[in-house]
Amino acid sequence: MIVFQLVLLVSLLCAVSSFLHESGCQKLLHPSSLLHHHFSPASLEEDVDELQIDDKCRRKAIAACFAPLILFPSDAVSKTFPAENLDCLRDLPPLDSDCVRLYLCRHGQTENNRLRKVQGARVDPPINNNGYIQARNAGKAMSRAHPRPQIFYCSDLQRSRMTAELASSEINPKISPRQVELLREVDFGPVAERQSVALAKAGMDATVAAWAIGNIDCRPDAGGESGREVLNRAAEALKFLGKEAETSPNGCLGAVSHSAFLRILVGMILDEPLSKAASLKIENGSITILDMPKQLKTRIIGSTSRLLGGPLSQAPKDFKIEAPICHVVRINESRHLPEIPAGKLLQDR
Repeated sequence: MIVFQLVLLVSLLCAVSSFLHESGCQKLLHPSSLLHHHFSPASLEEDVDELQIDDKCRRKAIAACFAPLILFPSDAVSKTFPAENLDCLRDLPPLDSDCVRLYLCRHGQTENNRLRKVQGARVDPPINNNGYIQARNAGKAMSRAHPRPQIFYCSDLQRSRMTAELASSEINPKISPRQVELLREVDFGPVAERQSVALAKAGMDATVAAWAIGNIDCRPDAGGESGREVLNRAAEALKFLGKEAETSPNGCLGAVSHSAFLRILVGMILDEPLSKAASLKIENGSITILDMPKQLKTRIIGSTSRLLGGPLSQAPKDFKIEAPICHVVRINESRHLPEIPAGKLLQDR
């Protein structure tokens, strides 16, 4: 912004100088006049008389002052939104004919997100104005992708539903997102909710850490989902979305879910330790893209998988999940999103 203001000031001075020079009024800006002249009301009147500045000259001087404002409108000077790359999905690899494509989005920002408060699965705030912009931009980016989603799903929480409605309307206003509980946020129980992230993080991290070493039946202290339940739900969600994508005319769908759930889902696909997957960056309004074979293929996640700690895992010996095989095309695509300073609420567009 400072650089922009300097450019604007230089443009202003150059324009004024140019106009005055053409009008025979350059003495007003001559260095000797500025450095050695004693200014007083009387002397200024004398200078004006001496230079015989006529109305035409005055008009040109005034025009010079406003010229930079025409070249650089006021909305550019106070620009709130940097340019977003709404073409960020155009460079995706082609979809193989024997695969379907899933665009998995995180919901737009809520006031809890902006204020760094936990909302989880039991607090259901709407998205805020930042979230509206993020959702629309996600839809615009997906509308320029090839192929683009033709059907949409969301969780039964309103922040997910609102995001799906806004995003899908940018692709085709006739798309009506359908709700499915499989896409819900991980339920860490009631204790952490509405607390600041800093206060709640320790308890949530402890729960995920227990799952990461194989204690998959561990639940948060005040209730909530176990690791086994979350992993089973993630596998079922992928199977469901893959099957639904096959019904789409172009084998492509969009789905809006939540950060913790998406991290665990991606970690399961990659067979990465849950401790690592839990730190994946999944921003509000971001898009993660998966390709899945039309003929469902699965692999067994057992008690000694990397996801649950490898050979040192404490998971029950008989534990296993059939997880769909997917190719992760891109994680946390966010170039379509506006830059939002922490804690700030953007203006309406």
